Amino acid sequence: MKKFFFVIVSVISVSFVNAQTSFGIKGGVNLSTTTGDNSEFFSSAIGAYFGGMAKFPIDSKFSIQTEGMLSFEGAKFSVNGATGKTSATYARFPVLGQYHAGAGFTLQSGPELGLLMGATLKVTNGGSTSIKDAMKSTDFAWAFGVSFVPNKSKVGMSLRYNLGLSNINSDSGPANRTSVWQIGTFITL
Repeated sequence: MKKFFFVIVSVISVSFVNAQTSFGIKGGVNLSTTTGDNSEFFSSAIGAYFGGMAKFPIDSKFSIQTEGMLSFEGAKFSVNGATGKTSATYARFPVLGQYHAGAGFTLQSGPELGLLMGATLKVTNGGSTSIKDAMKSTDFAWAFGVSFVPNKSKVGMSLRYNLGLSNINSDSGPANRTSVWQIGTFITL
């Protein structure tokens, strides 16, 4: 059994080494909000993201893409006459399985870990305060997306939805999750 496991791991490792690993940079716009118990108080806010990526081909149709991104997210809120915006900065690390559908289109899906770097709440016509301690330090999400690269180009476009799976609040109050649409571009180096 150990020999069989070793052979499988060796074959997978050799295929990754022999494959044409590629690296790139990416960035774009976020449209994010908060969903869950208090979702009626929140609406979408615009942010941005940028980072790097590495693609590991498995064969001509499938690949694994890992990314490291800084993502600026948040939501507008309106509660009992008070309005404002929450802002959160995450370091996000998705691991995406990709299916190359043809004609330059790629479908992708996979888990994503988010590490909270900072968070603030700003009240309209008022001050702002840190809410980082009121939020969990990690966020787990599942990403679904599509990308398009014109024939033989190193520049592509992507559209992705990140569905928050974990409660981002650190207290025992309402359970809220992230909901983030991303549209952007990437360049393979």
